[in-house]
Amino acid sequence: MTTKLSKITMLSEDMLRIANGLHGKLLDLNTLCCDHNNPALLDDEKPVLNISRDRLVDIFDYSENHYCLSPGQVIRFGKYCGLDLPDLISLMIKAEWESLISTIVRYSSTDPQLNLSTALRNIEFTDKYIRDFKPDTGKFYLLIKDLTQGDNEIRYSVVNFLINELLAGKKFLRGTGQTGIIYSDRKNNELIMLAEADESQREEYNELKMRWIEKSAELEDYLLLLEQKKRSNLNSEDNYFSHFWKEESVKATLICRIEKLKIVLSIMKEMPGLTYRELLTMADDRLKSAETKKNMIRKRIARSQNCIYSDSFGIRDSYITEDLKNKYTKAVKTLLKEIWFLCHPDTSPGYENLSDEKKKEIDKLWLRIMSSTKEEQQSYSPDMLLYHVPDMEQLESVYYMLCRILNIDPKHYETGNRLEFMISTGASLNELIEFLKHEIAQISLQLTNLELIQDEYTNDIQAQKYRRANENISKHTGKLKEEIGELRSRLQLLKNEIINQLKNAN
Repeated sequence: MTTKLSKITMLSEDMLRIANGLHGKLLDLNTLCCDHNNPALLDDEKPVLNISRDRLVDIFDYSENHYCLSPGQVIRFGKYCGLDLPDLISLMIKAEWESLISTIVRYSSTDPQLNLSTALRNIEFTDKYIRDFKPDTGKFYLLIKDLTQGDNEIRYSVVNFLINELLAGKKFLRGTGQTGIIYSDRKNNELIMLAEADESQREEYNELKMRWIEKSAELEDYLLLLEQKKRSNLNSEDNYFSHFWKEESVKATLICRIEKLKIVLSIMKEMPGLTYRELLTMADDRLKSAETKKNMIRKRIARSQNCIYSDSFGIRDSYITEDLKNKYTKAVKTLLKEIWFLCHPDTSPGYENLSDEKKKEIDKLWLRIMSSTKEEQQSYSPDMLLYHVPDMEQLESVYYMLCRILNIDPKHYETGNRLEFMISTGASLNELIEFLKHEIAQISLQLTNLELIQDEYTNDIQAQKYRRANENISKHTGKLKEEIGELRSRLQLLKNEIINQLKNAN
């Protein structure tokens, strides 16, 4: 016995219902086909459907001759009929769903009696395959964008939101206009909704909304604070290496040589009888860690020499107005929040559907943001424009890489005000209240996580050591010279030990 979904409608039924109700007149679907004598055209001067009238008949035939329309074809039909965005996307999802089920039925070996019409209305069959069904948001977005050029700009985030909403509860399986999603640009939706609510609901909503705004601002401010602190600490490091570059360079070289001789001794014990040249060659292969540290010191020293002092060029900061600072800071905050949004698995659009390789790419970018990225930074004088604000160009490069990995158009993607968007889509007051509660909890958790890793994020512990050294240059110079002397003594002891072992071996 089969179980049927009571509210399900098939794509062909939706098309007939739309055609019968278009502007109060009956639409002859034949006029939409490309082989009609006078076909209906869209704005691109092409027929609405790029199929023949004979093929049109096969859309309504759910036998083995059934013809499946593509999302690109149904969006043209919906556009011609003036459907709103949720119904357009609903038809596109349904077209892709019916194409999937048609393929499964055609090649099914477990139930040869199963036909497409029965399968599409069967609950068990639907539940079995819908769990892993997820249309490609990027593909849908491009189809919509190409077809709606000149209309109100539609964002990727809007398309992604509507796809997820229509998949939830299988809303797309219902007929057009029956999904429960109302897309409206009216700005007074919130006022109307609150006017119809009781006083307790209004109070709860307004209180939660205020807390959400405060928490969102707190997250933006904290992200900016961490970036500012990271830049400030980097300045302390640059200042340190501009003073002590000679000593640190000698130290790094000595440490690397000591590590190399330690490895030589270890190899001599493991593989006696090797020549000194062979020992050194093998030691070089194992010396990656020490070499990395040495190269890092070299980069820090090189970077510290780039420091520019504006006074020497007669530069003044009179052009740096408060308005300029505020606008730049606001832009950086927005970009930081968008990067955070795209990197975080809970909010990154389509993260769960990414390949393991792409997830690793996003994780690497996240680690890059979380690190001080010292090797990529340049030194700047504190007198330069907005020194203590993160570098917009560097943040944008990360943002564009994230958009590429997620297949998002960076010019049309924004996190936006999701509360306003939910209101515009007709969400109920209870749904908005639950959304605000969830968002406040998520932001609070994110803030807690950032507080836990802030020292690592900003390299603060090491920066404090640099600042203490910079406060008394002569004292720290003496300390470094003592350390260099100790390292040279250790190096000489290792050399003597190796020489003695080589003599004994011979």
